[in-house]
Amino acid sequence: MEDNEIVQALRSMLPKKVDYAELVGSPVPSSYGISFVYSDDEDYVIEQAADLIEKQQVDNDRKTELLKACLSLLEKQNDSPVTLNLLCETVFYDEANCDGYCLIEDIKACLNRL
Repeated sequence: MEDNEIVQALRSMLPKKVDYAELVGSPVPSSYGISFVYSDDEDYVIEQAADLIEKQQVDNDRKTELLKACLSLLEKQNDSPVTLNLLCETVFYDEANCDGYCLIEDIKACLNRL
């Protein structure tokens, strides 16, 4: 089962949120329709699991793009008959031209999250 299928299955297990004021039987009419919650604590765990999987998907996609940019930079050197300064060479990454210094900072940030 793929990650997105797992997320979809988890989200399909979640019931509709209920009005908090209705859940606690608020006597104040103006408190209705403001805050909606799950009536069971387990539903929050399911929601958090789905959110975590989605966040990991985004992180993995970003890491893949970073690796592709690094590969592109190394291929640029491999294809060149002269030694290049890879810190000054640019590759397209993160919707912009990015030099080796930019890649270094993103690699450091990625490794700090491990």
